[in-house]
Amino acid sequence: MSTSLARQPEQRPQPEIGLDLATWAAWLRQEVQTPWRPGEWDPEACLFTADPAHPQATISKCATVACRTILKGKRKALCTTCARALTHSGLDRETFEATFVPPAQQSPGQCLVSVDGTPCPRTAEGSNRAASSAAGTGRGGSEPSAASRS
Repeated sequence: MSTSLARQPEQRPQPEIGLDLATWAAWLRQEVQTPWRPGEWDPEACLFTADPAHPQATISKCATVACRTILKGKRKALCTTCARALTHSGLDRETFEATFVPPAQQSPGQCLVSVDGTPCPRTAEGSNRAASSAAGTGRGGSEPSAASRS
């Protein structure tokens, strides 16, 4: 029996990053080959916003048509809110997914993501109070800075 070994990428030393965002951004721009994931990777802002529809994505959108919740992993899954509502709805799953409109979890306000004390200017979306671009990076659920809480 033979096995093939996947070609391993060249291992390059990574810089000491700490809190030096300029060093991190320069390293990231150097390492990410453009064009990479057009429409998702913004090399100018060093921002990746995953598209759940992309075949290589490891996230998916809640299967309920009107729900905007992003899930980790498998396709055709329901978020917690929609799964609970389905069990109490008396509807079959196909009808539920097509017709249920989840209640607003929180009224929109300003996004709570900030960088170096500068708050995001966009409107927040969802329960983590992050703009959709920030939420896609995993930064949306992080603790907001003091400047963005005031």
